[in-house]
Amino acid sequence: MAIYALLINIKRMLNKQPEIVLKNQGLTTRETGFLNWDVIFNEKVTRTDRGKRGILYTFSFQHPGGLVNIDISDLNVSKVRLERLIRVYKARYVAGLR
Repeated sequence: MAIYALLINIKRMLNKQPEIVLKNQGLTTRETGFLNWDVIFNEKVTRTDRGKRGILYTFSFQHPGGLVNIDISDLNVSKVRLERLIRVYKARYVAGLR
């Protein structure tokens, strides 16, 4: 089990593709590729206390293809900042500021 976890973490470190990219037109993730803001709904950032292992922050959203959960604990952005950025980009899309 420890070797499996180690291999997963090494693979994640070696992958140079960004975990998530926000744009005025939508967002891009490793898992889903590009999605327009009009097909994304119920987006939220949640905090899960894992006891001695620390705190896990997860960005989740739904789209017609299903539910996506992205671990953002190691990203260089805070929970509050990510929520604010999502609101700004989605509002720009709705307002037609492309």
